[in-house]
Amino acid sequence: MNDADVIVIWNCRHMANIEKKRMFNAVNMLLGYKQVDIVTPMEVIGFG
Repeated sequence: MNDADVIVIWNCRHMANIEKKRMFNAVNMLLGYKQVDIVTPMEVIGFG
């Protein structure tokens, strides 16, 4: 996922929750990568 700003994921319970987002972005920052937003398809189309 080279230079992705957003990751759209179907696994809503496991991956697209606030604690997982914080954990992934903390690791990204430690490794020198930018933060990403992890969202569900419903959030992308405006129903989430």
